[in-house]
Amino acid sequence: MSTPNGDFSLTFTFKVDGHALTGTVESGEGKFDITDGKIDGDKFTFKAHAGDADISHEGTLSGDTIQMKIDGPWGESNVTLKRAAAAPPTQQP
Repeated sequence: MSTPNGDFSLTFTFKVDGHALTGTVESGEGKFDITDGKIDGDKFTFKAHAGDADISHEGTLSGDTIQMKIDGPWGESNVTLKRAAAAPPTQQP
């Protein structure tokens, strides 16, 4: 993700339970809980709190891609997320 303070990566882990969305957002600054998550069809909203910052997210899911608007202290950013490939199962000896 690009911001006025430079580029950084984010990892989103989503958990869906009916119309509720929870999970985490992970960055170089730590892992933050997803709060106030709501799902309505292919659209969803949630917040994450990083330090004193309240960061709002609005997204639309289409297949394995999410188009998301993120509104934080730096302003608004639009990002495209892709589903990460599943890790191969570990084999037991």
